Amino acid sequence: TSHSMILSLTSLVIILSFASVSYTEKVDTCIMCTSDSMSGSNVECEQTPETQANGACSAEFGNDYCYVLVTRQKEPVEAWMWNRGCCTPKAGSQICPLSEPNHVSNEVYEMWRARCDTNDCNIMDPRTSSGGGGGFEGGLVVHGKKSAAGVISTNFVLLVIIGVVSISYI
Repeated sequence: TSHSMILSLTSLVIILSFASVSYTEKVDTCIMCTSDSMSGSNVECEQTPETQANGACSAEFGNDYCYVLVTRQKEPVEAWMWNRGCCTPKAGSQICPLSEPNHVSNEVYEMWRARCDTNDCNIMDPRTSSGGGGGFEGGLVVHGKKSAAGVISTNFVLLVIIGVVSISYI
């Protein structure tokens, strides 16, 4: 019976570990708008994004962050483009890359990115701020888990119980 008790407690720890993964925060809505100087600027999207409509985020199109992407095309003709919406980091993505800098400049374009992890938070100008305040140039927000300390404490307590039960039955 001690063997089955250890297996039961081990199973419980595994189940709780998987359950803790579901606590990762996601965004439900983000400000969604675009502005393109070549086809008619949306000044409100650029300067007062909080007046723009928000939209629902989804796992299919991205729901980890709200983002702002500003692109200045240098060649062949100068143009400015603003994009605000939802994203999930992906390798090779211009909008929500895994490990690219938040400011990129070359001979063809200059790009500024910012992202944040609360609903409708993407009202910042990534050229001057990451949205975190205090004159910070560019930035990346990494969100944690809700009640991460509680999950760690619960898992730790369960491991201690398993250890005590295992020792007592040896």
